Amino acid sequence: VLQMLHTLLIVNDGGLVVFYKSWIPLDQEVEKELKRIGQVFKTVVEQSVQSTKCVPMYIEFAKLAASLVFNPEVKVLCILLHDIEDGSEFGQLLTMEISRHFIAEFNDYGFNHAQVDSYNSFHQKLP
Repeated sequence: VLQMLHTLLIVNDGGLVVFYKSWIPLDQEVEKELKRIGQVFKTVVEQSVQSTKCVPMYIEFAKLAASLVFNPEVKVLCILLHDIEDGSEFGQLLTMEISRHFIAEFNDYGFNHAQVDSYNSFHQKLP
């Protein structure tokens, strides 16, 4: 069984997906929906923090999983959608490393820009 990554979303404090990468082919409608789901994940994280004081790190759906890393200092949420078979530890490790590198690269620039093209150079850092 081939385990694989599906989609990476990086969401800023306003719920805007500032970076998006898909490793699987998607039509434009699915891509638009995935970009909108960034706000949903941000809301889930906010509600979890308010009610439990914890940030969800891993969510399993019917056919895939989501690993989440939230950086409270810069208020950036990194979401990696991947195969369930990859497991929570592997998904979390990848998500933490991607988040760390993204924040290090763009921290001076900031994360609340509407010009999401400003982050496109990060595509070169990913396979």
